[in-house]
Amino acid sequence: MAGRHLCSRRYREFSDLHSTLKREFGDYDFPKLPGKWPFVLSDQQLDSRRRGLELYLEKNYSTATATCISLKRWLFSPVLEERILEADEKAETYFFWNAVDEVNRGHIDVGNELYHLKALQDVSKKKEYLQGVRNLPGYGEIVFPHCPCDARKEGHVIPVVGCSGFRLKATSSTGEPEGKDIQFSWNDILEYEVDEEGMSFAFLYERGASKPPRWVKILSPYYTFLFECFQRIQEESRWQAELTGEPILMLTKPNPSPTPVADDQNGVSPTPSSFGSREERNGNSCVGKTALAQIVSSETPTEFSRMYNMTLGADIVSRVLPVEDTEDHVQLFLYSCSGKDFYQPLIEQVLKPLAMVAVVFDVTSEDSLAAVPQWVNRTKALLPEQANKGIIGVLIGNKVDLADERTVSAKKAAEVADGLGLRYFECSVKEKLGILEPFEYLAAEWHKMYLNKTDQFRALNAPV
Repeated sequence: MAGRHLCSRRYREFSDLHSTLKREFGDYDFPKLPGKWPFVLSDQQLDSRRRGLELYLEKNYSTATATCISLKRWLFSPVLEERILEADEKAETYFFWNAVDEVNRGHIDVGNELYHLKALQDVSKKKEYLQGVRNLPGYGEIVFPHCPCDARKEGHVIPVVGCSGFRLKATSSTGEPEGKDIQFSWNDILEYEVDEEGMSFAFLYERGASKPPRWVKILSPYYTFLFECFQRIQEESRWQAELTGEPILMLTKPNPSPTPVADDQNGVSPTPSSFGSREERNGNSCVGKTALAQIVSSETPTEFSRMYNMTLGADIVSRVLPVEDTEDHVQLFLYSCSGKDFYQPLIEQVLKPLAMVAVVFDVTSEDSLAAVPQWVNRTKALLPEQANKGIIGVLIGNKVDLADERTVSAKKAAEVADGLGLRYFECSVKEKLGILEPFEYLAAEWHKMYLNKTDQFRALNAPV
């Protein structure tokens, strides 16, 4: 048909598009999508839903012809910018007009240079204009809209990403500046991550030798773009190091700590061939607990993911494992719990009562091994009855693939495990080595406990 294109789309595609748009544009008031009906629809119902979809599309996309695409610079490093300008005159023109726009918006602090820059706002003087504006505060930065942040009890912050560091500008809840800025050097930011469901971005920064690192969470609908900006800074740091030998930041500053895992006896199947068990993994980042859960819960080989998302509250995955020398199976429910202190009350309620524990540490970090007793003691607080009898569980040393960086020997880790009454295992989540062995051990031990309690129950009910 001339001038028109016809295509066919399923309702699920519209639903997925609607969900994606709501995540990306959280501040836009989307009209309601026609509801999904789980049963077969009549012709009348189909026609009604079709009209509803047409109305939805008209409200959302009828103004598409009146919109335009705005191109913004995606470069932070002045060093890399100069190299690009040397090779491409069109890029120089683009950067010039972009800088003019940033000055007019007030994103660049021109100070007493305003009149001088106004005189240079001509494309024939673009080189002089860029030289004058490049060293001013705010040049090359990306300024986000104001949003809530857990570092402030009242008011909002404006996140600002630039080559020199990351800033949070204090504002009122309506976005009025309060004249207070917090500057974070890139070398002081240890980790950063996103939470898709909570639509937030979080980073861990170093506060000095006398204070522990602290997490800061930013509740912004642009959390994905914040994450990408941090990723871009790392990429440009590598590029700049290759060109000049001076990176923007130190690329790796891990803050490893152990991850306990616990198991309880809830959800037992009434049939002896299938058993259910809850497992909890708790602790801070960098020991590999999230990747471990992803691979353990997968029935097929899974690629190691380099993308890390912060666990907020508790995520749940499961895996059914056979019990050796039997025809029985145990289903493990892994509760991946955040190590943040403000989630501990929720985690304690979710995990009671528990019966087993596993602790994960990083073999390249002696600090993570030293913190293992702390996590075992925290778990004992949730297991008052079992604590006096000893905890059945495992200690897992992860990242054995990093042999050149290893600082904790297997012998030393085994001694720590023995002292805590745990069985020691080693694995590499990245290389998928030794992943299932500790969990198969836990499944077997839980199976023994189940059979023992079953025998005890039968003995109590046996006729005299």
